[in-house]
Amino acid sequence: MSGDRGSVAGIELLTRTSLNSLKDTNDIDASSFLWEAQPMDDRNWSCSYLRLQFKIKNLEELYDQYQQALHRGYFTVFLFVQSLLSLAHVIIILFCTQSTEAEKFVPDIFGYLGSAVLSWPLLVIVYKWKNPCMASVLAVLLVIIPDLCLPIYHTYADHTRYTMRPAFTTHTILAVYVFLPVVHNSQALLLGLTVTLCHLSVLFTITYSGSSHIYKMIIADFIYLVCVNGLGLYFRFVNEVVVRRTFLDRRACVESTLRLHFEKEQEEQLMLSILPKHIAARVKKDIRNVFQHIKLYQNEPLKKKPFSELYVEQHDMVSILYADVVNYSQLTVSLPPNKLVETLNELFGRFDEVSEERNVRGLSSWVTVTIV
Repeated sequence: MSGDRGSVAGIELLTRTSLNSLKDTNDIDASSFLWEAQPMDDRNWSCSYLRLQFKIKNLEELYDQYQQALHRGYFTVFLFVQSLLSLAHVIIILFCTQSTEAEKFVPDIFGYLGSAVLSWPLLVIVYKWKNPCMASVLAVLLVIIPDLCLPIYHTYADHTRYTMRPAFTTHTILAVYVFLPVVHNSQALLLGLTVTLCHLSVLFTITYSGSSHIYKMIIADFIYLVCVNGLGLYFRFVNEVVVRRTFLDRRACVESTLRLHFEKEQEEQLMLSILPKHIAARVKKDIRNVFQHIKLYQNEPLKKKPFSELYVEQHDMVSILYADVVNYSQLTVSLPPNKLVETLNELFGRFDEVSEERNVRGLSSWVTVTIV
């Protein structure tokens, strides 16, 4: 058929594909399909309810791809922030250390700078290899190795008490839950608890060693770090709810736009099938003028009745062509049904193309007859 009909068919196919993406399920209440038309309530912000909607609409795969793209962005931000923190740490060491003790902190400088430099190749694992779990584990290792190894080194190498506070651990734990591209909450929890136990071991053996209140301080830090892990999990759940809700709202907006374009194309095709193109343009212009008048002058009546004008034109010379398929009855017997339909479709499609090229108005088409 003609190009306009093909574009309309494409829009219709895309729209119907989007609207028919709901899966046929017999064990789910039909009212759950009407969630977008219902007023907002607490249920629409429930994580379990949103997951159910994604399952019904078969959107989990698209959501995973969307989440991976978000996590890659978060991970890039994390590497940038971590590099700035490492650089700031090194600058503080250089400016706050006396020249006589500068040699003691050479491992600190190389440790934090090396951690910052080695973290950037992890982007290759995330973007190219598409292995966010491995990148997350390596990122955690690069962050906690300086925090764990440097206190041990200073304690046993130069017998200097190197104090590490829970703030170091808080930064790493929050990075696990917020920035790292960890897909599942269970994986994030496992990484967070691993970081917690590693830092608690250093606090117990190095920072609080020899203190009379070591167990009280360890218990207090343990409770604090568990609360930090809980805060990280809470953030992930809230973030999942927000992202899923935004995803569904965006999808509904796209579907509404497709419906609108489809209906507009349907109206255009209906009008052009009845009226010539230039007459249809005049009709649409009058319709727009009526609405603009109502919008600007709400209380003022129209000067003339809408559509009172006759959209007719006089032509002195008119030619009408009647085209009929010869021996159509014999073709219906000799050709298979699908071949017959293809032949007629190609024939009338060529008529439409030639009519459009020659600026000829097609009046009507029947099964075997075209009038232009």
